[in-house]
Amino acid sequence: MPILVWIHLKEAIGWYRRLFNFSDFKFGKYILSNIRQRFVLRRFILHSERNVRFIFVSRWIKDTMEKDVRVKVPSYQIIPNVVDTQLFRFEKKSPELRKKILLIKPFVNKKYAVDLAVEAIVLLSKKAFFKDLQFTICGDGPIFDQTVAPLRRFSNVFCMKKLSHQEIRQLHHRHGVLLAPTRQDSQGVSMCEAMASGLVAVTSDNSAIPEFVSDRNTGLLTHSAQDIAEAIDNLYQHPPTYLNGWPSRHRILLTRHAARTG
Repeated sequence: MPILVWIHLKEAIGWYRRLFNFSDFKFGKYILSNIRQRFVLRRFILHSERNVRFIFVSRWIKDTMEKDVRVKVPSYQIIPNVVDTQLFRFEKKSPELRKKILLIKPFVNKKYAVDLAVEAIVLLSKKAFFKDLQFTICGDGPIFDQTVAPLRRFSNVFCMKKLSHQEIRQLHHRHGVLLAPTRQDSQGVSMCEAMASGLVAVTSDNSAIPEFVSDRNTGLLTHSAQDIAEAIDNLYQHPPTYLNGWPSRHRILLTRHAARTG
């Protein structure tokens, strides 16, 4: 019987890839545990039997793990996390929904780049059309209040905490654009759920994200808060592009990425 080992992210990469969290007072402890974890993982892979097969949710994780652990996995498959397309059903969006922008993120640390989303909204507030937009910010965590503080003065920004999957589905129905920046992601499951529902993802061009979002084909890839603001501006200014472009291509089946065997 084969033994399957599922590799997701934190257990497989070097601490130096998370220097964006260096200000965290626990980062020193994380460095030590990470060094030990990679040593144990390397020994496990080197001594694995032939019936051991490694599963990665993206090719980026596989390639990054092999670099950071300094060992090649002998047998693997790439199988992304599944999206429940019965719950997150595709809906073609009206052009008006390009003005309704949703963000769903944990507010835990800088990995999730919620600060970039906030900065982008502040940049957009200087645009003449800003009041025609509506932002819904959803999430929870120790940095939630301090992160969204600069947005409290805007009447068209709504903040919510602790959502169920059914509530997320309802938010997908009422919005047309997903704001999904990240500094590092193994896949971006909530992003894929929103794309399956028909939202345009405005996300980041790093880590595993380009495996799931093709720039200007199934979403928009960005590198900064300025890029994010410009992407939202572009979607607002060009409703035909929004209506006839990306949302109609979002009937994605993540199984297309799956079962690539090494």
